[in-house]
Amino acid sequence: MMKKFKSLTALLLCGVLILPACKPVQTAPELITPASEIETFRPVERRTVGELKILIGTVVPKEYAHFYTKTVKIKKLNVVNGDYVEKGTVLAECDIDDVKRQIEDIRSNYNELVDKHPNDLAIYDYNIKNMQLSREMVAYLEGEEKAKDIDTQIKLMEEDHAYDIELFEYMKQSYLDEIADLNKLLEESTLIARADGYVSFTKDLTLSDVAGSGENVVIISDREDPVIEVAGTPVRDYSFEKYSVKYTYIDGVRQNLTEDEYSPRETVLSKAKNTYPTQRMKTINPCKLTIGETLVLYYYRLDKENVLAVGKDSTDSDADGNFVYVKNPDGSLEKRYFEPGTTDADYIEVLSGLSEGELVRYEQERTVPVKYETVEAGEGVFRKTAELRNVKVEESKGKLYTTETVGVVQDIFFGEGDGVKGGDVLMTISVGYGKGARTEAGNTITHLDEDNNARKEKEKKSYDDMILERDTKTTSADVLETQLKALKEPGENATPEQIAKYNGQKTSFEAQINVLRIEAQTIQNNIEILTLNQANEDIAYNYNISRARTAKSRLAESNDGSGALTIRAVDDGTVSKVHVSKGDFVQPEGEDSKLITVSSYFDDCVTFTYKKTMNLPEGFTFTIKDEDNTYDCECVSGLKIGKAYASSIDKDSYITMVSPEDSSKELIRIKDQSFFKLAGSSFQGTMEEIRIDDLIIVPGSFVFDEEDYLGNIHTYVWKEIDGVPVKCFVVKGTDAGIGNNDEVAILSGVSKGDILVKEIK
Repeated sequence: MMKKFKSLTALLLCGVLILPACKPVQTAPELITPASEIETFRPVERRTVGELKILIGTVVPKEYAHFYTKTVKIKKLNVVNGDYVEKGTVLAECDIDDVKRQIEDIRSNYNELVDKHPNDLAIYDYNIKNMQLSREMVAYLEGEEKAKDIDTQIKLMEEDHAYDIELFEYMKQSYLDEIADLNKLLEESTLIARADGYVSFTKDLTLSDVAGSGENVVIISDREDPVIEVAGTPVRDYSFEKYSVKYTYIDGVRQNLTEDEYSPRETVLSKAKNTYPTQRMKTINPCKLTIGETLVLYYYRLDKENVLAVGKDSTDSDADGNFVYVKNPDGSLEKRYFEPGTTDADYIEVLSGLSEGELVRYEQERTVPVKYETVEAGEGVFRKTAELRNVKVEESKGKLYTTETVGVVQDIFFGEGDGVKGGDVLMTISVGYGKGARTEAGNTITHLDEDNNARKEKEKKSYDDMILERDTKTTSADVLETQLKALKEPGENATPEQIAKYNGQKTSFEAQINVLRIEAQTIQNNIEILTLNQANEDIAYNYNISRARTAKSRLAESNDGSGALTIRAVDDGTVSKVHVSKGDFVQPEGEDSKLITVSSYFDDCVTFTYKKTMNLPEGFTFTIKDEDNTYDCECVSGLKIGKAYASSIDKDSYITMVSPEDSSKELIRIKDQSFFKLAGSSFQGTMEEIRIDDLIIVPGSFVFDEEDYLGNIHTYVWKEIDGVPVKCFVVKGTDAGIGNNDEVAILSGVSKGDILVKEIK
């Protein structure tokens, strides 16, 4: 940048007051006292007026998530991070036998639900009958008004029953839908690549081979179809759709932007799940985007481009409107009203009343530089470097083998560092008939039988007690009816006292008989309910015993006939960890389930330790440097944890994520094999994490801030125009994390070649 020193030899003249005559043809307006001793002027100019928001974007490949819609066991991954695959490639396979077991279990649940349903309906009917009998008794004994309370209870029971019916239909359909989805999995047990591209993520099977519903198993990045991600901004936090103008600069050329929108289904689903993918942008006109390139994104709201504008510090208003003081060619000041339009933090659009190039006065509280130093604004580059530590050569893929049964480790055939082939027997687990999971399964069956027999005995006693109570009530009612019939009715000559006594005895007998008959009928209904509940308990027992027997038979599926479960390798690889020793007890939960891990390794990829987390996109090429050498690098896999992916497949939409328990790390490919001699904690190096070209960079000492009466901060520079310093408002990049206070990136308000000024004290 060029620097020079000069003195201000010619200042703009002060305005001349024109005194009015008694009856003037035109009266010059009264001037407002200037805020500074030296009046300052700037030209009316064409510019952009509008609320400006600066965001940062990163060019990334478009990503395609591949996942299962149901929880499955991953049997095999056919790809590793960094592989290039074509559309249609088989990426992963799930365990079909596990899917079949899931279908069998869900079918059992469905059948049990359907078998119990008629009994549940009948139980409801008997409960309603009991409530009606209760109402009848209350109405008889206490009157109709009291019975209305039971009407309310009956209504509530009817509403609950309607909900139970809806719940039954929902559960029944849910089971059928799950079965249909799992049957579809049997037909489509593989994940097929939906696009050409590079594998940028694979599930870490050394942690778990179970993939949950909607958990990403493989991600493919299409580097030929890049997009611009708004850094760190999920669509939920993106509120700039209504900004009328959006653009960036690519290779020095302005490119207008628009949102790369997600489908309406994807948007609705992301809101429902409260899980939001990252906001993406695209250029309206095709242009070359470089993966990893960092871009400054300009957003203007209520934007007016190339319009006449004056600074807010030039304007004032009175009852007649907005006005400025214009400097006439003869040096006098003219109070000029104008029609304002759009405003932003610093400028007001001029719709009429002023012309381009006219000089208008502005107020400046600080002293205008008189003796000053200048610098020419030039294009520069913003760079951000990261320090690298601790090189580690990474596994390309691996599989953790776990036990599905309770047992004891019998034999281990491979040790850490040993190579294995797919199909090799890694170890055997003793699950003999007298111990382990088969014994547990047998015990479960025994307990179910014992509990069922105890239940039946208890129910038989309840049934007998209820029969006895019902018969007692019925007998009592029969006796009272006999006594009622034997009651002698008073003759014609009976006294009033005799008639009253007879009526009282008759009413008492009738009331007791009515109550006893109602109670007997209620008990009979309860007997029917007990019988129906017993039927449902029998149904539940039959299904539970069937499930227990199925579980026991499954334990023998991998049994070699001698009570040993065989663990075989799925892929070729190297044993990276043996988690157990011979004789150890194992069970299918937690740490006690881990047996052995088999891995294969990249021959050209590493990870680094950073001072802080970076987010490098796949396909980003860069160099790293140590004290002596420079190495060319490529990001093969970036961080995926916490990032949501929207997918539309066969008219269905999905929002998926990488499991928080999965390992997600930046994997860096380095082709220079000499680098791998440095692998270890002793390595220290640097890389250029961010680079933004074609920025206007100026020394921080030439950029100033001021606070207005509302407390708003305005940033400005002194720009030399026709040999005179003029205050011009600017937007600096430090607020967006670009540049620093020593070398300030000016994002708006200064152009290449402008001469900036700062006072020499």
